[in-house]
Amino acid sequence: AVAGGDDYDGYSFDVLYERPTDDGGAVTMEAAYYDFAGTQSSNDGNSYFLMVSRMSGSDVVVGPASGRLVPYYRHQNFDRDAALATDRIRSNDFGVHLLMNGNNSRFTLEYSKSELDSGDSSEDVRFGYQLQF
Repeated sequence: AVAGGDDYDGYSFDVLYERPTDDGGAVTMEAAYYDFAGTQSSNDGNSYFLMVSRMSGSDVVVGPASGRLVPYYRHQNFDRDAALATDRIRSNDFGVHLLMNGNNSRFTLEYSKSELDSGDSSEDVRFGYQLQF
């Protein structure tokens, strides 16, 4: 149930394109669009993101780890419907993944800058690790 008893409507569209490169790597492009309505909050609105990445064709060694590098760029945007929520949120992210053991393990280093229409902004540097088994 949604607060206020109204219906919740949401839809999304996703597009993913990957193409192998001559050196054994790959180029990936992804885009998505989302629309949300009926949450009775400032989360109603629409958003989209665009991302492009390029995986290296061979392993590289980074300290004790080796794997394929995947630099990427991602742009995200969220535009609120609420009359008082005048701030549109935009984010530009630049990062690199080190994929190891296929896609079962990866390190990520990312720089992100988010901006609001009001002029406020924030910058973040993130480091992460993901393990699948």
